[in-house]
Amino acid sequence: MPEQEMNRVQRRLWRAFMETGVDTSKAGAVERLHRLVQNEVATMSPALRHVMRVVLFQPGEVDYRQLAREIERHEGMHLSMASLRKRVWHAASRIERAIRHGIEPACFLP
Repeated sequence: MPEQEMNRVQRRLWRAFMETGVDTSKAGAVERLHRLVQNEVATMSPALRHVMRVVLFQPGEVDYRQLAREIERHEGMHLSMASLRKRVWHAASRIERAIRHGIEPACFLP
C-alpha cells in the first residue's frame, strides 16, 4: 500500500497494523487486516458506519466539507465539521484498538 495513495485514517490504521509486528509477506496477513476492519465497521452505529465506509474507501485525502454535505443529505440534519471529525476520530480509534488487540504476529506463523 503506497502511502501517497492513502488518506490520514488509512495511514493511521496501516501504521497500527505494522506496529503489531505482522509480517506482511505472509499469505493472508493483509486480508486478515481487511476482515478485521470490515467486521469492526459492521458493528458500529449507523452514523459511524456510514462515515467510515466513505473514509476507508476514499482514495487520497478526504474532503471533509464534501463528506459533511453528503452526510447531511443522508441523515437529513446539519452536521458541523467538528462533529464529523469527532465521528471519524472515534471510529478510527475504535478500529485502531481492534487492530492492536486483535492481530498478533503468532497468528501468521505457518
